Amino acid sequence: MEQHITGKRNDKKVFLWALSTCMWCKKTKKLLDDNSVDYSFQFVDLLGGEEQDKVLKEIEKCNPAVSFPTINYRWPLHRWFR
Repeated sequence: MEQHITGKRNDKKVFLWALSTCMWCKKTKKLLDDNSVDYSFQFVDLLGGEEQDKVLKEIEKCNPAVSFPTINYRWPLHRWFR
């Protein structure tokens, strides 16, 4: 199920695909939260059967390795890393 986090930085669409048990996914969510980014996310491991397969094919379009976390965005997120 897709969830949405409302943040002050909402000029571009950000989507995060993550695993509920992944340490790096949790760190990425925290980074987005700490920087007040408006984003949507989905825990792929909590999806069932056909829905999970469909989402994995969608992830593969922007990340051929299908690794987690995967972020789809339209502006440079790296400016928050220091």
